[in-house]
Amino acid sequence: MINLSKKIDSIKGFSVSVTSVGIKKHGRPDLALLDCYSPSRLAGVFTSNSLPAAPVTVCRDNLVNLSKPSRLALIINSGCANACTGKDGLIDCLRVSDSVASALNIERKSVFPFSTGVILERLPVEKMLLSIDDLAGNKNRSASWRDLATAIMTTDSFPKFISKQIVLSGRIVNILGIAKGSGMIHPNMATMLAFILTDVELSFQDLQLLVKDTVKVSFNSISVDGDMSTNDSFVAISNSMSGIKVSSSSLSEKKDWNIFKKNFMQIGLELAELIVSDGEGATKLIKIEISGAVSYEEACRVGESVSNSPLVKTAFFAGDPNLGRILSAIGASEIEGLDLNKINVSINDYLVIQSGLLARDYSEIKAKNLMSLEEINLSIDLGRGKACGKYMTCDLSYDYIKINAEYRS
Repeated sequence: MINLSKKIDSIKGFSVSVTSVGIKKHGRPDLALLDCYSPSRLAGVFTSNSLPAAPVTVCRDNLVNLSKPSRLALIINSGCANACTGKDGLIDCLRVSDSVASALNIERKSVFPFSTGVILERLPVEKMLLSIDDLAGNKNRSASWRDLATAIMTTDSFPKFISKQIVLSGRIVNILGIAKGSGMIHPNMATMLAFILTDVELSFQDLQLLVKDTVKVSFNSISVDGDMSTNDSFVAISNSMSGIKVSSSSLSEKKDWNIFKKNFMQIGLELAELIVSDGEGATKLIKIEISGAVSYEEACRVGESVSNSPLVKTAFFAGDPNLGRILSAIGASEIEGLDLNKINVSINDYLVIQSGLLARDYSEIKAKNLMSLEEINLSIDLGRGKACGKYMTCDLSYDYIKINAEYRS
């Protein structure tokens, strides 16, 4: 009998340390070091914003230069995005990376920096440099995954981390996910940092495949406010400390690969849901399922259009079944040949729009009650194909305006 832990306290090959250097107010933790001290591989995807932050540029360059498993380090700060800071911002980023590399005796290209917070502000580099040696020291390696998740928060209301233990070839392996994100959430990806770690050995190609497949159905399928960040990053890191290796191309490892991939992607989906449920000022989680599309891409266009509609989101906040807003948002996806007469819409399996009109037995009172729930399933059938897709969003409340109006106060 193999006993699986519901919560992972540690994964061999990874250690965490956190501190406060005064980037955030009230002494809250704002700087974290993740030391991947066992030879590791890393894969990632980053923001498609045309004005990427300095750390994103550095990470992309470093990723190109990773040729074999090696000791890696992630240095993550919150409270300052180091975005739109020009050459000085890039120099700041490299100075911090150099300090981490020196403290751990690794190459600069093995240090991956991440920042999140206010744009157009420089990093307090001198304060950060004074803390690097302490972060890298063995006596400070006792921080938990919760500590790491807390240190990278900005407007998040709670730390986001999920862990799983699964059995592959009779042995226990670990997968852990950590994320931050609450506002500026919009594909591709969202204003978010997300990290998935595992002690299963994977090739770089398979790790990158997992990242791409996961981001497609999770972080690229959520929206809080339709704003795309300069700092979005999602990376996955694997070492070989479990003694288990899986491969997508090995017939003998196919069963283990499928089990591992399913659980890896589930971590991404659960992190994405936590981000949306913690949307700035959000009171409701809205899961949108689009069916009857000609293609997956078409389904996603509809999901994105509905998710980003302020009118749809405020209607859900009010519990107001102003259902024409949903139809309008579907039409705003600008899909050629869309036929209103074939569109059906349901809220929590209750048919509200049938063939483009209010359903025959529609009750506004029932619809209002359903729209007042904290979790809502919105189903949209386009009636034109067999493809489907899913999106997650939240409502838009008064508190969203308050939080962002007071963000730097």
